[in-house]
Amino acid sequence: MTTPPPAPPAQIVLQNTRPLTFKLADGYALTGELSLPPGAKPGQKFRTVILLHGSGPNDLNETLPEQVSGVPGGSKVFLQLARQLNEAGFAVVRYNKRGVLGAGPRIDPAARPEQATVSQFSADALGVLQTVRTLPEVNPGEVFLLGHSEGTMLAARIAREHPELVRGLVLIGTVGYTFRETLHFQLVDRPLAQVHELMDADHDGFLTIAELTAGFERFGLDLADQASAFGVVQKDKTWTFLPEMKADAGGRVRIDGPIKDRLEAAFAPYPNLPDFGPAAARYFKDADAYGSVTQNLPGYGGPVLMLHGAADPQTILPGAKLAQAAAEKAGNKRVKLIVYPGLGHSLSPLKDGRPTLGWMDAQPLNDLTTWLKAQK
Repeated sequence: MTTPPPAPPAQIVLQNTRPLTFKLADGYALTGELSLPPGAKPGQKFRTVILLHGSGPNDLNETLPEQVSGVPGGSKVFLQLARQLNEAGFAVVRYNKRGVLGAGPRIDPAARPEQATVSQFSADALGVLQTVRTLPEVNPGEVFLLGHSEGTMLAARIAREHPELVRGLVLIGTVGYTFRETLHFQLVDRPLAQVHELMDADHDGFLTIAELTAGFERFGLDLADQASAFGVVQKDKTWTFLPEMKADAGGRVRIDGPIKDRLEAAFAPYPNLPDFGPAAARYFKDADAYGSVTQNLPGYGGPVLMLHGAADPQTILPGAKLAQAAAEKAGNKRVKLIVYPGLGHSLSPLKDGRPTLGWMDAQPLNDLTTWLKAQK
């Protein structure tokens, strides 16, 4: 896309805000912020959008540092969304996830955020929704949920179970597959495809040590960090394949043979993946039981807008199409999916041909407000 790069965070200042506190059923309190359209007057009630985060300890702005976002200065996509929606006449509620004290994000170790599950985040989001509907600035019959990634799961489930509380849904980076399927793609299918595409220089389906080391050097990565995954060991500063990789006489290992088998074997203990720990295993197991958007969205009959980047490497487009088809099969004819070529998981443009988690492109921002305004 040829749209200009989105404004950096220093240029985004919301003019009409007030802090919020959400006291939850278990006694925990979340903090957040309500932002209103420019020129809002006392006594006005606004159509309102609540933003539901992706996975991880996210603050109210969904702040990602440069090393994670892949863009200079990092990104704050929820702050960008709030400005866009406020200028379009909507009130916006952003909040810090459980275990996050404020923007940064600033983590509250005492809350043990790593112990939280999707079910817990869902209960928190429902508590936020119930409180927001009581705010004097909010029209309680016109509250939309906007979920990003993990937040799409929460939005779909809450809407299914409490349709009377939700005016409509916006899903960005839809988790259409089960969590197990999503993780398998991220840890097995995608790395395997990347080996074929980016490291197999002669595209013969085999990998040599020369191709492997050249690939890692090209992307500025350390092969030592992935030595186990590729079945290599370093001796006297020289890398070589382990015997079990069954390299042929030319020193080649079949990608869809031993390398694929090695990735599959590492994933086999799911949800108890050794590199993630017991807290992650509990999260994965709960996420699968909670259900994907494809499993929950058919229970909701209201309007749904799905925005998805064709280059999203985390929640891939076929999953979003699967969720759309499931909802339509259940009878919901108000589900709209818009696909953006060249945009990634946060609907941000590619950088040097690679997906980023940067600022959202102008086109989906405009499509979002156009759709919301049409929901009368």
